[in-house]
Amino acid sequence: MDKNLEGSLIALENVAKSGTALSGRQRGMLAAVRRHGGRDVAARVDVLVGLDESNRARKTAKTAKGVKGDAAAKRRADRRAFVDGE
Repeated sequence: MDKNLEGSLIALENVAKSGTALSGRQRGMLAAVRRHGGRDVAARVDVLVGLDESNRARKTAKTAKGVKGDAAAKRRADRRAFVDGE
């Protein structure tokens, strides 16, 4: 495998291991690495795809539960209480 593919794969592994879902461009890079990498790369790519899917599912579940909305509502309520002097 050439050095450019190796560098791309390492960068994608770092992003996925940080818990962030891969962007569309990064997923395209992953597909390119799979196409051109050979057999030894296929296992690493499969692990990354699984990790990305779990990160993406966790992100979707978090927004579906409304975690972000609840935090924003709490901040607004705190702000109103402070302004009202309570």
